[in-house]
Amino acid sequence: MTENRKSPRRKSVLYSLLSARSEFNCLKWDAPIHDSTLSLLIFFFLSLICTPSAFAGLKTGMAAEVVIGQEDFSTSSSGTSQNKLNSVIGVWSTGSRVIVGDQDNRRALIFNPIPEANFANAATVVGQPNFTSRGFSTTQTGGGRIYGVTVAGGRLFVMDPDNDRCLIWNSVPDRNGAPADVVVGQPDFTTSGPGTDRTSLDNAQFLSSDGKRFIIADDSNRRVLIWNKIPASNNELADIVLGQPDFTSNTNNNGGLSARSMSRPNGVAFDGQRLFVADSFNNLC
Repeated sequence: MTENRKSPRRKSVLYSLLSARSEFNCLKWDAPIHDSTLSLLIFFFLSLICTPSAFAGLKTGMAAEVVIGQEDFSTSSSGTSQNKLNSVIGVWSTGSRVIVGDQDNRRALIFNPIPEANFANAATVVGQPNFTSRGFSTTQTGGGRIYGVTVAGGRLFVMDPDNDRCLIWNSVPDRNGAPADVVVGQPDFTTSGPGTDRTSLDNAQFLSSDGKRFIIADDSNRRVLIWNKIPASNNELADIVLGQPDFTSNTNNNGGLSARSMSRPNGVAFDGQRLFVADSFNNLC
């Protein structure tokens, strides 16, 4: 199979699973994302979610109530503005706001509060200085294409696989273009490039955190890295590696296809007790 390290892949498995956590009591649902996707329909069942009986009212084929990124449910154009999206992949909600990883606009949009009407404007953008820019950079305030986005322990995590790094904001920004506080995968905010050691990443696209620990699916290194504490400074060492016998190996299905090996781990989810890994090339989770 031919691999393209920096291009979006066919998403044959769920990128993330429903996680139950103390700060996130709403329904989170991620569907497979196709390469042709230009916008994101986020299904907000406003009368149902955020309640103990959230699943009770859901029915097969029921209609979504709100769409983000489009004027209506029959439009699918891309754009770069305060209310348009371009090839979205990542999405996360804290229950009071929603964060969208707007991949090809190289930014994350923060909607606060969660929209109750179609085509709502984002409140804040990170990764770009304003809502109309979409340039590539390797800085503390900008990056490449954005994939996974997560909020845990009050922090915002954004995966920037084009720069082989994860950016961390110690609080969810409320102003456009706010600088990240910590970078994982690189020694500083102006360095990029892949590597295979305890501090490096290679095309890592998705992450998970319970607010205490921090986990990255390191796709092209065919491994999962775990930090027992969320990094507070740049380039901190990972504590655990899964999928490989050590921090310097990145062999495909190292030792053969088994419960210890991985091929291309794309998605990862952690509920505080169980770790879930979506291995796209092995067609399993």
